[in-house]
Amino acid sequence: MLKFIHHIRHLFFLDKATSWGYAQKIAQSLQGFVAIFIIAYFIDLKTQGYLYTFVSLLSLQFVFELGLTQVIITFVAYEKNGLHKKEPFVRGKYKNYIRFKNIASYAISWFTWASLGYFFVSLAIGFLIFYEPNEENNFWFYPYLLLCFVSSIQVFCISIYAIKEGLSALDEVYKFRFIRTVLMIIFYGLLLMLGADLWSLSIAHTIIAITDLYFLFLNKNLLGIAKKGKKNLKLFNWKTEMLPMQTKIAVASISGVLSFTVFVPLAFVMLGPEVAGRLGMSLAIVGGISTLSIVPSVVSTQKMSALVESNNMNEANKLAKELILVSFVIHILSFFLLLSLYFFFQAYFPSLIERVLQPKIFIMLFISSMLGLITHPLAVYMRAHKEEPLMWVSILHGLFVSIGSYIGVVFFQVFGIGLAYLISGLVTFPVTLIIFWNFFKSKYSKERAMNNNG
Repeated sequence: MLKFIHHIRHLFFLDKATSWGYAQKIAQSLQGFVAIFIIAYFIDLKTQGYLYTFVSLLSLQFVFELGLTQVIITFVAYEKNGLHKKEPFVRGKYKNYIRFKNIASYAISWFTWASLGYFFVSLAIGFLIFYEPNEENNFWFYPYLLLCFVSSIQVFCISIYAIKEGLSALDEVYKFRFIRTVLMIIFYGLLLMLGADLWSLSIAHTIIAITDLYFLFLNKNLLGIAKKGKKNLKLFNWKTEMLPMQTKIAVASISGVLSFTVFVPLAFVMLGPEVAGRLGMSLAIVGGISTLSIVPSVVSTQKMSALVESNNMNEANKLAKELILVSFVIHILSFFLLLSLYFFFQAYFPSLIERVLQPKIFIMLFISSMLGLITHPLAVYMRAHKEEPLMWVSILHGLFVSIGSYIGVVFFQVFGIGLAYLISGLVTFPVTLIIFWNFFKSKYSKERAMNNNG
């Protein structure tokens, strides 16, 4: 029992980076709850539907990221063992430094184009969903245009955050993410109360974009490192080294993001903004609570990659077990917290209950989310080996949820969305466990054979 408590304490209070990571996720959860209270009392249900559909479309950022964040962190972490930071520069062994320079150059170039693509595609999708030809005043357009612009800036800055995380600057990265979230809470809540309506989200994200640009300014030396010089040596081949892994993670990420992102826009188009608003607020509550479980594995991504690169598999396996354990514990606690909050709102804030979905859909959404997130440490472990065996699971999950949600809405209204999400989770969860177990056995067998030969 004491050993179990030690493992939990070790992961919850691992270091400063973990503490900042938890602080950011807790603040993100508080942001959702603050917004819920304010929206319920200051915003009508139709505007609520528009707001949460805006929020859902922001997830398109992860589509254009194409899984590259995880890949950058892993590849930079592999080179990190041969590098050291001497402010404001990065120094180290020649081969590691040149490879790091090539990786950083590719990352920044990718996200430059991704930010442009995101801006135009998200704007076009917004028109398809929101535009009403018979409506004289399309009040959503200018707030949404600003949101697309400032969030495209955020897409570009993802590259710098990922490079810094790969260099083990976790304190700095998670501290800034915490600051961003706190600023979002303050400005988003204040603007909603002042009656800014749809402009609230856009202006709040403008503040976040300015914060990201400040982070970029503080790390402008990385832009210099990534800049192509006259003697542009290349010791890193993106096509042969990174592309295979990135392609698999990209497909898996797109499938996952689209399957979750489609819920609110689908409800908006087929059931109206009021139902979309209730669904969006329900997902915000579920997501705000359940995503706390992935903080340890997200913060440990760089460490896991470094352990695998140095062939310290005993420590890597130990870390994976601890991450799975703490993820499970957080989800169990989160489930009871979710139920407690629902009945608390029902007793003391009944007007809030009118803004969300009924309990049975709540529980389906939470269980589905839990089944997906609890396997996140397994994905981190496998990706640390520069492999992505979960691609087909993600594709099938995305297709089933997307198609199933549409069919579910046709026959069962909003209940069909929760049902499709739950069934998919119940199918893909055991499949993921089987894939991981086979992967682990394969790696363990190879490691044992190498040790015997040695």
